[in-house]
Amino acid sequence: MKDYFLTLLIASVLGGILAVLSSGSGFERYIKYIASLVCVVIILSPLKRFISAPFQLPEPAFAHAESALPEKKADELLASVTKAELDAYIKDILFKEFGIKIPLTDIKIDWTDDSFVITSLVVYLDEDNKNRQNEVRDFLAGQIDKSVLVEILEKKA
Repeated sequence: MKDYFLTLLIASVLGGILAVLSSGSGFERYIKYIASLVCVVIILSPLKRFISAPFQLPEPAFAHAESALPEKKADELLASVTKAELDAYIKDILFKEFGIKIPLTDIKIDWTDDSFVITSLVVYLDEDNKNRQNEVRDFLAGQIDKSVLVEILEKKA
């Protein structure tokens, strides 16, 4: 990049010097025209490489080998975001339905064939809400799949 700007600077200065030396003669405008043309060519030269290079997709084997690790990290990130969203959703629906603020949830998610499966859901209730334990359990079993293990435990302070 440094060479590019240095070349442009040299061409500009050289064109200016030649224009000053030829001032008053009939060749002055031709020298300015040629110097300007050389500067434009230098400015546009990086575009030539971009335009003339053919577009190539990466080879599948090479691309898969490179992206194996980031895909694993992406899956982990997606799982943690899904847990956070599910946690917020459960707390929100229980607050809307029962007016209960849930202090803590424990959600376990497993991967099967590129999708998430909720394997376990534990919701902790405060001591004040222990009489609503069965209501909350039934409500969550209806909202989430019945095959999901739903346990309501009292949180001891």
